[in-house]
Amino acid sequence: MVRVPNPFRRRSRGGSGTSTPAASSVAPSVAPSEPGSPHRTLSSHALAPTAADRELPHPPAPASPSPAGSRVSASGSTSGQAHAGRRGDEVDSATSGSTSSPLLPAAASPGLGAALQGAGVAAAGAAGAARDAAAAAADVVASVLPAAGGVIKPGGRAEKPRTPYGDDDTAMMKAKQLQLETETEMQREQRHLQDKAAAAAEAAWCGRGAIARFTAPEQDGPAASLLMPPGVSGGGLAVPPPPAVVGNIPAAPLTMARPVPLNLPDYMDKPGEPHVTATPDRYHPKGGPLTPPDGSGLTSLQQHFAFFDIDKDGIITPWECVNGFRYLLRRYLPEPLNTLACIPLAAAVQLPLAWLTSDSWLPDPLLRVHVKNAHKVVHGSNSRAWDRSGRFTPARFEALLSKYDADGKGGLSGWEVLQMVRGQANLGDLLGTLASAGEWAMTWALLCDSGGVLRREDMRGMYDGTAFYRAAARNGYAHYTLETGRAPAVAKGYA
Repeated sequence: MVRVPNPFRRRSRGGSGTSTPAASSVAPSVAPSEPGSPHRTLSSHALAPTAADRELPHPPAPASPSPAGSRVSASGSTSGQAHAGRRGDEVDSATSGSTSSPLLPAAASPGLGAALQGAGVAAAGAAGAARDAAAAAADVVASVLPAAGGVIKPGGRAEKPRTPYGDDDTAMMKAKQLQLETETEMQREQRHLQDKAAAAAEAAWCGRGAIARFTAPEQDGPAASLLMPPGVSGGGLAVPPPPAVVGNIPAAPLTMARPVPLNLPDYMDKPGEPHVTATPDRYHPKGGPLTPPDGSGLTSLQQHFAFFDIDKDGIITPWECVNGFRYLLRRYLPEPLNTLACIPLAAAVQLPLAWLTSDSWLPDPLLRVHVKNAHKVVHGSNSRAWDRSGRFTPARFEALLSKYDADGKGGLSGWEVLQMVRGQANLGDLLGTLASAGEWAMTWALLCDSGGVLRREDMRGMYDGTAFYRAAARNGYAHYTLETGRAPAVAKGYA
């Protein structure tokens, strides 16, 4: 059906006063210049029919009922629905004026009119939803801000009116600092609500989704100044739990055979940090009862050496070393065999340590060991519970028992001590391996129980020397125990 142009209708924007009847039979391959704008009119030059178009038969357009009071445009959509997002008067005039330059005919594309109509309805619904969200956010802000005298900027953020301080920036900063210090808890809560309302208004204004904002002063960001995306800690978002620590994997069978402790933070604070004077473990989180105070006593390694310093003057003489071994070897040898056996043992210890702990490069002719330089004798292939400065690390001590105490008896047997020495040995460190083997063999022989097990408490006591005092008390030397020998030294800052 060919439409007859209305001579009383307003001229179109394209400048042509009448419409050509044959223009309605344009080929459906012609598309508007802007695909996203179905209401834009095209010029009559682009819609001029060709001779072939006039000869092609066109099927009649299907009749589609239109609601009363609405004019049907050339694209097949009603003017009231296709232009719901525009203002009424301008839409009617633009729609009525565009009939002189027809668009795609409904007969050529039967589903185009319905698609454009649905798009118009969806656009109108989205615009209405945005206006409703903006109005709701404005109502929330308006209900919160009047109590504090705040204002909303075009960007949607709520700010209090600033008091002019003139050109003196220092006075302004001091006044702001004083205001923050005197702010009450109620005012902080009120400011928190204002910032939340401002964030909601900004999200509605800019069309954004949910955003997290640092608002409270006690959080880890400046108050109402930083926007963070979802998933970032802060702004009321929950911090995700830390990942679980994996201590062993089947791909490395050695990690399965030698497990490491993973729950030490449940028993003590900061188990991986070295301690200067104390030797804590999971059963003694603060160390022993006679642990010297920090800053006034000796390091853990120096306390180990101090057992052989009988008079506690900081220097171990050869005779003091002999007496120290006498207190320990009494469980195996009676006197005088005990003293005779301790002389070569003390000489083997004093000869290297006297030179290593000396303040000079020349060896000391009196073979004296200086306790203050005990860190100089730390060698490789050891247990690594002592660091190079003589400090004790609880996590490494606990790792020794976790790795080599296979049956969980709370100590190491003689064979397990050898396995520990072999497992802690460094590649190519022959001297350190031999020194470590001799030290741990002597420790096991002097401190093991009747069942041949070196208990964990005696191992821990070896590091600070307390196990040596207990062994001397068991061997009958009551004058050199924890109470009589070490306690007075601890009281005056020397253990």
